Amino acid sequence: MPIIVNKVGAHRNGEALSRVVYYMMTSNYFKAGNCRGVWEYSPLGNVNGFEFVKEMYGKSDGKQVSHLVIGTKHEGLIEEELIGAGESALDYLYGNGFQCCYAFHRGSGEDPGYLHLHMAVNTVNFRDGKRFYETYNAVTGLRNYLAALYNSWQWSTAYDDSCIWED
Repeated sequence: MPIIVNKVGAHRNGEALSRVVYYMMTSNYFKAGNCRGVWEYSPLGNVNGFEFVKEMYGKSDGKQVSHLVIGTKHEGLIEEELIGAGESALDYLYGNGFQCCYAFHRGSGEDPGYLHLHMAVNTVNFRDGKRFYETYNAVTGLRNYLAALYNSWQWSTAYDDSCIWED
């Protein structure tokens, strides 16, 4: 059963965006990734793209990045299927006006077989400058979209308010 974990308790300081994106793309667990709405899939390309939109709307304050983790211990799920779900999540988020990227990781410090995607979502909409608020509705919308595409996976959501990387 895949779960979408919304990392709501962190990422408000000035370094949060680059820390999340650099971790996602340079971790030893990193295997693949992609993005929507930025110039190139690289740590610097994603950070610069997100910051450009924030500056364009004068919204460089507050939460710097929305960090989602889509993980599963589904025994029959293969990497390509989870990467496909990541591509679908990008389509959903970008279709709603938010730059985003994901990094597929195989393994974690606790579980070498844990398949998961880290997703970074710009907190400022590139169409209208409105903020991406991490509410039940925002995450539920993504979950419902993915559940319609991958209905046999039994999607769920959770929130993590730990303050990792918070100064």
